[in-house]
Amino acid sequence: MQNLALGLIILSVAAVPTQNTKINRLRDVRTIYLDEIFKSVRTETFKLELTKRLTESNKVSVVSDPHDANAILSVDVRHGSKYENQGTVSLESIPVNDIGRTVIATETIVFRLSSQQKQILWMFKLNLEEIMGKTERETSIRLAKVLSSKLLKAIEKDLRSPV
Repeated sequence: MQNLALGLIILSVAAVPTQNTKINRLRDVRTIYLDEIFKSVRTETFKLELTKRLTESNKVSVVSDPHDANAILSVDVRHGSKYENQGTVSLESIPVNDIGRTVIATETIVFRLSSQQKQILWMFKLNLEEIMGKTERETSIRLAKVLSSKLLKAIEKDLRSPV
């Protein structure tokens, strides 16, 4: 009986991915390290809120050392522009190419969860204007809520899919 219990313990420990285990699927991720960009003072609220939400899910935990992580969450902010229609305008003082259109600056945030082996496991793009709040703190909380929700849903979906 003791041998059976010991064998089950060894099997259950072996089945849990560690930082040294090659992670091929999102379902295998248990620990996440938030990349260096998350260490700035401006992202502190976001980092704390994201860590809280992911940890409370009991699906993944956030670790402070990248060597203890199965995966690394990184972020890239991409600056761009788009045209926005401005309705009807007077033709007298505006060049033909500029009629009714204004160039608007945009920011797209790309989150990427990669294994220690640099394999991309999950990616999510978000336009910053979609989650802007009245304050930086409000925006950070909204962003953490959206990101954690999307990531946890992706993990759930991967867990339900066939191996």
